[in-house]
Parts: sequence; structure tokens; C-alpha cells
Amino acid sequence: MAEFAVRHAAQGRRVVLVTSGGTKVPLESRTVRFLDNFSSGWRGAVSAEYFLGLGYAVVFLHRQRSLYPFSRRYSGLNLLDALKAVLDAGTTCWRVEADQAVLPDILPVLQRYVAVREAGLLLPVEFSTLSDYLYLLRAAAQALNPIGRDIK
Repeated sequence: MAEFAVRHAAQGRRVVLVTSGGTKVPLESRTVRFLDNFSSGWRGAVSAEYFLGLGYAVVFLHRQRSLYPFSRRYSGLNLLDALKAVLDAGTTCWRVEADQAVLPDILPVLQRYVAVREAGLLLPVEFSTLSDYLYLLRAAAQALNPIGRDIK
């Protein structure tokens, strides 16, 4: 996280930390039951996309299996229902195509995601428990501290 923050700050880019998803705490020492603050992570995923759209670099601290920026739009979908296996004419080569009727706006969403990924603007950091979250939140604060604040 520190390397990510310093690299982007050196390029004149603002860096933001977005947390996303709920937390869970074990109720007993031999973890069978949990107290769960469930959150889908929708707001965090949308916030990450918003900041990326403004040119920020984003540290995305998210709960395991919560919604992810860009793909959140298709979260209720069975991916296999949106894909087609197509045999190229005159060959034995298969390719996979996305059914754009099932995946509305998939091309611009995919293009934006690829641009963000290739520019290295999104750093996903995953947690599963409250302890993980608190540890990683502190680590993120320490990693971002050297670049300072830039509130406008």
C-alpha cells in the first residue's frame, strides 16, 4: 500500500482509501458462529468508481466476496448465462462472446476497467474478519500518512 501511495503521489495523483463490505466477529473460540454486519459493498464499489473517474488512485479495502468496482453492475447475474461459446467458421477454434443483451453496457464498462487496471489505479486489498479489517485499516493509514493530506 505504501509503494502504491508514494508512486501515485509522485505522479501528482491524489490517493484515496475506500472501505467496502461488512465485518464479522466470531462468537466463540472454535469459530462456528459469527456476528455479521452484512453489507454487499455496493456503496464502496460505487465510491471507488467515482474516485477513479475523477483521476484518483484508489486503495480498495473490501470484504471477501463483496461487490467489486465495475463488475458490481452484474452482481445478480449468472455469468454463464451471459456467455456464448462460438465455433469459428471453417476451424476447430472456439471463442467466448458476451451476450450484450444480458450484460447491458458491458463494452464501455469493460474498457473503463481495463484502462484502470492497466494504469495501476486500483489496489484491491481483501479482508474477511473484523480483526483483519482493523489491522489492514491501520496499515492503510500508515501507508497513506507519508503522502500527507490534500483537501480542497
